[in-house]
Amino acid sequence: LAYADYASAFHDVFQEQLPIYVGLDPVLHAVFRGTELVLERIEEKTLKPALTSLLRKLRAGLLAAKTSLKAETAADLDLYLGVALGLADPALGDKPRLSLFGNEGEIRRVLEAAGELKMTDTDTGIDIFGRPRVVDFSQLAPRGHYARSNFNVGTGLDSYFRAMMWLSRLEFNLVSRSSRSSQPGMGPNPAETPREATDAIALAEIAQRSGALAELRTFEDVYGFFAGKREYVSVPDLLQFSKRGAFRSSDADAP
Repeated sequence: LAYADYASAFHDVFQEQLPIYVGLDPVLHAVFRGTELVLERIEEKTLKPALTSLLRKLRAGLLAAKTSLKAETAADLDLYLGVALGLADPALGDKPRLSLFGNEGEIRRVLEAAGELKMTDTDTGIDIFGRPRVVDFSQLAPRGHYARSNFNVGTGLDSYFRAMMWLSRLEFNLVSRSSRSSQPGMGPNPAETPREATDAIALAEIAQRSGALAELRTFEDVYGFFAGKREYVSVPDLLQFSKRGAFRSSDADAP
């Protein structure tokens, strides 16, 4: 017989007055579910509002910094944050409110690419930040408690999940060395990506000036506890690099 959960199976066995054997799998499953429930409550009460605040601060900071940024840097960050806003708040619909600088068409192009794919789809080629990239949009499909949190799409953690996956998985490639992140095809590409490095430095500066580092620390504390240490350069790391090297995103040789 197939059961939806261990509790139902154990209940049936007990009701039949048969011997119950509790193996390691149901114990681990109970630990997993308990941890998942705790994380779900934290995300609903703390992280979901923090994401709203984070996007608001970063977009306001980007708008204030427009005149000091290169045109392509401002456009790249407008796209990055605009897509995140569209995923986090599906209620915006077709209203032209996702772009700060008239890049509505680019943002909609990425949102449409993300919306057309299902969980079974794999990496898809798309031009972002001045180069062709492969993006696994299937990672944006809610699963687990993110899909179960609310049956009304856009009102539970499903939209939160999609926005967070976009923000955390669409990386800015800082140093290529022997390969290049998100490179289409099987062969590595050692070419550098100074445009993405500049974007990342500018985003870190905006986060600092806008006060968004507080929200970023909240995410770092929660997901660092549940998932372990990060494996990539953080925003505070970038700020430290900039301070140590005495450069800013507006410097030509910043990358």
